[in-house]
Amino acid sequence: MRAALACVLALALGLAAAAQRGGAYGALANAPYSKASDFVDMLAAGTFYQASQHAAECARKTLSRGALEANWLDLLERYGRFQGREVTGADLDGDQWRVHVLCTFDKGRVDVVVSFSTYQDEGLVTAVSFVHVKDGELR
Repeated sequence: MRAALACVLALALGLAAAAQRGGAYGALANAPYSKASDFVDMLAAGTFYQASQHAAECARKTLSRGALEANWLDLLERYGRFQGREVTGADLDGDQWRVHVLCTFDKGRVDVVVSFSTYQDEGLVTAVSFVHVKDGELR
C-alpha cells in the first residue's frame, strides 16, 4: 500500500512538473504559451505597434507602442543583442495566466512574464514584466 501511494505521489509530482514546463498535462496545459512567445517575437522583431494591438483594453496605456518600444530598447541597451527565447512555464495568479518566456541576450537573461486574463479579453495581454535572471538561476 505504501509503495502504491508513493508511486501515485511521484506520478502526480511528475505531471505537475511537466505542466509547469509547458507540457501537455494538468490544468496549465491550457495556458497561452504560443500567444506569449508570439508576443515576445513581435517585440524582438521591433514590431511594437503590432504587439500593442494584442493588449487588452484595460492595459492599452501601459502596453502602448511607445511603452513597449521603450522597455524593449532599455533591455537591448542593458543586455545587448537579443539571441533567442524559450517558454519555460506558466502559473495562475488569481484570474491571470502568467507565461514565462526566458529571453537570452549577449550579456544576460531576462524572464519576460506575459500575463493574460482567464475571464475576459481572452487571448489578449493584460501585463508584461521583465525580470533579470541571475547566472545559474532557473525560472
